[in-house]
Amino acid sequence: MGGRLCREELREEKKRSPTRDSLTSSEKVKRFIVKQFGYNVLSLARRGLKEMPDELWELLELEKLNLSLNNLKTVPPQLALLSNLVVLNLWGNQLSSLPPEIGQLSRLRVLFIYRNNLTEVPEELGACTQLEVRYQNRFVCFLFRKKLSLFLLSSKQK
Repeated sequence: MGGRLCREELREEKKRSPTRDSLTSSEKVKRFIVKQFGYNVLSLARRGLKEMPDELWELLELEKLNLSLNNLKTVPPQLALLSNLVVLNLWGNQLSSLPPEIGQLSRLRVLFIYRNNLTEVPEELGACTQLEVRYQNRFVCFLFRKKLSLFLLSSKQK
């Protein structure tokens, strides 16, 4: 009843202003930043992104970035500009590699990269000494006291 009317109104509104949620300026992207448990968080999950918006590189205050469930194929080296990142969620994309510059994210503690097309991670990721947990397709990687241990899981244990 009421739900149908609201959905139809939303469709009409989108037709009238198709760029309402488009990510064309850093100000429009900034409006999606929220403060959660003291962290500056931006979630662009499930937005159908094929590439990361250039405006991201201006958001130096970001601490948690969620880009999961998009259609990203690459992560640009500019990711290193987000030096305050503590959590980076890239799961559920189409990534086949990560840039070596990811190793410059010295505050990174959690990295979600599973459900991508990755077969390896850059050696530079070892420079992320704060990294505690990293999830990748068939690998579960833990970094404890600066020692990286890789455990290959059978595909049946996904």
